[in-house]
Amino acid sequence: MSLIEEIISIETPSTRDLNWYYHGIPEETDAIRNILSEGIKCRNLLGEKGTGNNGNDFISLSKDMGVDEKFSAFDGFRRCLMNIIIDNIEARKCIKYSSLLHLLANTSFPIRSSGFRDEFQAYRIITPDKFVGIQCPLYYWTKGFEEHGDYKYFLDAFKNLLIIMKQMESRLPLYDYSRLQGTAIHQINSDDFLTIYDGKIGELTCEEKRFLLKK
Repeated sequence: MSLIEEIISIETPSTRDLNWYYHGIPEETDAIRNILSEGIKCRNLLGEKGTGNNGNDFISLSKDMGVDEKFSAFDGFRRCLMNIIIDNIEARKCIKYSSLLHLLANTSFPIRSSGFRDEFQAYRIITPDKFVGIQCPLYYWTKGFEEHGDYKYFLDAFKNLLIIMKQMESRLPLYDYSRLQGTAIHQINSDDFLTIYDGKIGELTCEEKRFLLKK
C-alpha cells in the first residue's frame, strides 16, 4: 500500500460548518501550548509589536465565503497551513483595503480593512472554548512528499502538534481539507497517523525514499 493510500485509509468522511473561522497555528511548541491552554491573543496581550492589517489589538481570521482564489485568505491557508477552527465568536468583516484605513491598523477602532475579501478580525482574545477543531491539508502534504520528496517539514510539524495535544489531553477533532467539496471534508485518526509517520515518514534516507516511491 502506498503512503497516499495509507493516509486515505485513516481518514473518514465528515462535514464542516460554513460559519467556522480559521486562524493559523504557530510552529513553536511553547506558542502552541499557550494557544491550546490560554487562547489566541492579540499582539498587545502577548507583549509584541508589529505591523499588518490586524494591528496590535485584533486577531486575523479567514472564513470560506466562496471568494475568488486571488483574493481568498481561506484558500491560501487551507492549501498549505494548519489552522485552529473557531466558532461562536464576534468577528468584524474587513472592508476593502485603502491607505487611509491602513492608518487605523494599530488602533482599537472597529473599522478594519484588508486586501483579502474573506478576512475577518476578532478583538483582543479568542478563548479555547471557542475552538472546534484543527484543519490541515494532510493529503496534499502526503502526495507532495511521496511524489517529489517535498512537505516533510509540514508533516513533521503536524506530528509535533499531535504530540503536544496528547500531552495536554486536547481532544479537538482533526480535519483534512485537501479534498474539500462543498461542506465535505475528512476527519483524521491521529493515532494511526503517528503510526504511519514512524513507519514511513520519519527519518528516511534517500534510498528509502526512492523505495517508497516505487511501491
